[in-house]
Amino acid sequence: VTGSCVVAVTDDGERTMQTYLGTSADISEENVNFEALTKADWLYLEGYLAMSEGIQPAMTKLRQQAGIHNAKIAVSFADPAVVKFAKEGLLNMLGNKVAVIFCNSEEAKLFTEKKQIKAAARALLNYCQIAVVTDGANDTIIAHKSDEQNSIDIHKVPTPKVIDVIDTNGAGDNYSGTFLYALSQHYSLPECGRLAGEVSAQVIQQFGPRLESQVYKDIARRVLTA
Repeated sequence: VTGSCVVAVTDDGERTMQTYLGTSADISEENVNFEALTKADWLYLEGYLAMSEGIQPAMTKLRQQAGIHNAKIAVSFADPAVVKFAKEGLLNMLGNKVAVIFCNSEEAKLFTEKKQIKAAARALLNYCQIAVVTDGANDTIIAHKSDEQNSIDIHKVPTPKVIDVIDTNGAGDNYSGTFLYALSQHYSLPECGRLAGEVSAQVIQQFGPRLESQVYKDIARRVLTA
């Protein structure tokens, strides 16, 4: 049976997921198309996979193949429960170091055992070059470590104000996807954060995790040319 997920959204826009993984819990190396990495610039790994022991050998091979083909790796921590119960799986995803980590403040603090969001973001740089830590309606913290200059830059990116939050489902995935798009187009880290924040802010003002394609284009035009 294929996996399924029922998402319940409360009046405050928060969502609760009841998930049945089905056959997706049994994904192994045989189900992964490693050949696709030969033409890829990025490999995006979703933290939920850290909770599946069977997929870990495939995770290791994906990281190895990404290195061979010079594909950058981005990892999303996905959920605080992943950090609590599957940290070893996350560490396997991260390997020696990845290009980008996406997480929220709770996940960052749990993973690094730091109490402050900036300290957590800095600590994440032991595992990545760019750490993107969202914090709800508060500023997003983007930490960047430059290998050439051996320095750390910390950017605070304001989160757009949203009066009427309807459905937070999909906000995180939209944020990560938009950020990676802007990064692939060589925008600065603050610009990547602003664009991702604007898209996520729009997503949570409607039901459903996707915007119309023209809306994405309009947001990009407004934010990146401002």
